[in-house]
Amino acid sequence: MKTPVLNLTPAYPAVSTAAETMLDVLLRVVPPDVERSASRPALNLGVVLDRSGSMMHAGKMPYALEAAILVVQELSATDWFSVTIFDNEVEALIPSTQVHNKAALIAAIRQVHPRGSTALHAGWQEGARQVEQRYHRGALNRVLLLSDGLANVGEISPDAIASDVAKFRARGVTTTTIGLGDDYNEDLLTAMAAAGDGNYYYVKSPAQLVSNFAVELEGLSATMGENVRLRIEPSPGVEVVDVLNDFERDEAGQYKLANLVAGMPLEALVRLRVAPTRTLESRELCDFALTWNSPNHVQPQLLHARLALPVVSVDSWSRLTPDPQVEECALLLSVARLKLQYARSLDAMNIEASEEALKAAHQLLDQMPNTPGVVQERNMLAQLQRAMEEGHFNASSKMAKLAHYRRRHSKPIE
Repeated sequence: MKTPVLNLTPAYPAVSTAAETMLDVLLRVVPPDVERSASRPALNLGVVLDRSGSMMHAGKMPYALEAAILVVQELSATDWFSVTIFDNEVEALIPSTQVHNKAALIAAIRQVHPRGSTALHAGWQEGARQVEQRYHRGALNRVLLLSDGLANVGEISPDAIASDVAKFRARGVTTTTIGLGDDYNEDLLTAMAAAGDGNYYYVKSPAQLVSNFAVELEGLSATMGENVRLRIEPSPGVEVVDVLNDFERDEAGQYKLANLVAGMPLEALVRLRVAPTRTLESRELCDFALTWNSPNHVQPQLLHARLALPVVSVDSWSRLTPDPQVEECALLLSVARLKLQYARSLDAMNIEASEEALKAAHQLLDQMPNTPGVVQERNMLAQLQRAMEEGHFNASSKMAKLAHYRRRHSKPIE
C-alpha cells in the first residue's frame, strides 16, 4: 500500500533578518487514493441506539433502525457486529457476533420500540464492551452511538464520560457519535468523539440518518490510519504561537488529528513567531513529525518534514506576497473559531455577542476573493443568521458547532 505524503507550504518564502516574522505554515497530509485491488480492513462495529421515549417523535426510531440495518447489509461474514439499546435500562440486543445470518440480525433490529429515559453513558459503555470483547489488532474497532436527547440517568458529567471514552480508546476501541434533532447535548457528543478518536455528526432530520451512517461506513472502509498524532519541534528562536485548528493534545503534548482516510487530505495551520537573525543564510525553522497506527503494520508509522527558509532583508521581505492557499486556510479557520464563539454566545442567550461574532466573520471573509470556499462560508453564515432570527437557537448553535468541528478536522462542510 502506498504511504501518505506530508507537504509544508509557508505563507512567505523567506523570513526577515532584522524584524520578527509571523509566519503561517500550512501542513497538508495527503493520503493515497483508494486502491481498487486492496481489500478493506476487517470491521468490528458496535451500534448503540437511544430508544428513549423522545425517539418516538417525528419518526426518528424507524430511520434509526434503517440506519442500523444498513450497517448489517454492508458488512461481510468475517466482520463482527453488535447492537446495544438503551433508555433508563441497557440491553445488548445483539451481542457481538459475526455477520453470517443477516436476515436474523435485521429481524432483531426491527423489534426495537422507544420507551423510557436516557442512560447514555451506560448504553455507550455496554456497546464499547461488546466491541472490546472482539477486539482485533488489524481491524477497525468502533462504537457508533446515536442519541437524540440528554444524558439524564446514571453518569451525566461530560468530563467523566469523555474520560471513560478515552480509556477505551487507549485499549483500541474508538467512538463515533451522531446527534439527532435539536435537543441533544452536542458538547457531550463532540467531547466523546474527540476522546474516542472518531467522528461527530449532527443530523437535523431523521431522514438523513441512513446517509450519515453510509458516510461513516465508507470512511471506515477507506481508513488507513488511526491514532494520528502531530509533533511540532521549533528550532531555537522560533515559537509555535498557535495551531488554528484547535486540535486537542495528548499527554505528550502532541496534537490529535483526524483518522487518515484514503483520498481525503488533512490540513493543519501552524503559526510561528520567528525572531530576527543577522545572518543571510538559510535558516531551519521547525520539524514536523506525523505518526499513526495502520491496520497493516504492527509498529506505528512515521512521516517527517523539516521547514527551512532563506533569510532576506526587511525591505525584501516587505515586498513579498502571501501564498493565497495558506492565507485562505488561515482565514477560514479563524471564521470557524468565530462560529464557535457565536454558538457559545447563543447558548448563553447573549444575542448581541452572537451578532458581533457573525459580523466579525463577515468582515474576515470580505478580505478575501470569492473563492468557492469563501462563498460557501458566506452561505453558511447567512443560514446561521436566518435560523437565529427565526428563533431556532438550538439548531443554529448546533450547525455552527458542527461547522467548526468539520473545518478544524478537514472534513467537507455540509
